[in-house]
Amino acid sequence: MDYSYIVEYATRQAILPLDDYLGSTLAITDFDQDQIDSGKVGGKLYGVSLGSNSAAMLINTAMWKEAGLAPPDRNTTWDEFIAGIKKLTAAKIRGGVHGASDGSGFQPLFENWVRQHGKEMFTPDGQLAYDAKDVSDWFALWADIRKSGGCVDPSEQALYTGTIETDPFSRGKSAASFNNSNQLLGYQKVNPDPVVINNYPRLGKDGKGGHYRKASMFFSVSPDSKDPKAAAAFINYFVTNPDAAKILGVERGVPASPKTRDAIAASLDPLSRMALEYVGGLGDLAGPLPPAPPRNAGEVGVAFTNMSQQVAFEQVSPADAGPAFIAQANDILKRAT
Repeated sequence: MDYSYIVEYATRQAILPLDDYLGSTLAITDFDQDQIDSGKVGGKLYGVSLGSNSAAMLINTAMWKEAGLAPPDRNTTWDEFIAGIKKLTAAKIRGGVHGASDGSGFQPLFENWVRQHGKEMFTPDGQLAYDAKDVSDWFALWADIRKSGGCVDPSEQALYTGTIETDPFSRGKSAASFNNSNQLLGYQKVNPDPVVINNYPRLGKDGKGGHYRKASMFFSVSPDSKDPKAAAAFINYFVTNPDAAKILGVERGVPASPKTRDAIAASLDPLSRMALEYVGGLGDLAGPLPPAPPRNAGEVGVAFTNMSQQVAFEQVSPADAGPAFIAQANDILKRAT
């Protein structure tokens, strides 16, 4: 189960509330409170966090060094990041690497940018919490990056299907990309150069980030389960047993239990430790958990990505894309109610 869909599944009664097992079969009282709260819908627990992560920038440090540039760091602003990826592209290393993958259609990156502007993706009652100008400004930002060559061409980005292997970053076409912290190990497996993770750029030097610690995924139980107590015990094993935690490491996020984190810390490889320290060290970059996405939020995300591609291929202008997307998103959310 995912945070993007848990409200929809819970309201359709497609997953089972687990409150009856809390404190007994589900021994998760020491979990970070935000990880418990993120699995609740209407005050009831429908999902148990398998680990927390946060959105992150993936960086090929070798490419940045070859271009004679310092890679982004914790304090890098959007203006500095854009200037850096433009310079990296201009350096023409390795036959023409671009500074970054095209992040215009990656909704978590847009969400981070929106949160830095003091807004959220959705209101608590399931409506859009940003407006057409926000969307148009975002697409205009990336149109400028695209025009200067700072990110990959639209045809290159269009090959990305949401898998690590198809990301332009993994195909050696870009020196930076955008995903989640728990994907670091997967990206490193398919990239010959060292990969590191960093927070998304800040709006200003003193600006707070738009990050938050999100459950990478949940375990939930079907309402048709013949033995929900056994299912709860199965979940409990995965999230509290040190041996299970050592096998999983941080591939599915940083464990929500401090005891479990301590149990695996010494056995983590350098990459896993990097992911753990990144999520645990966000500091002022991280804000409170946003309101849970409403039903059909996933469809809104698909529409956002589709609109970003239309802008990238110059089928619609950023100025027109904002109002068009907002109208489409509102129709999607209206259908959900």
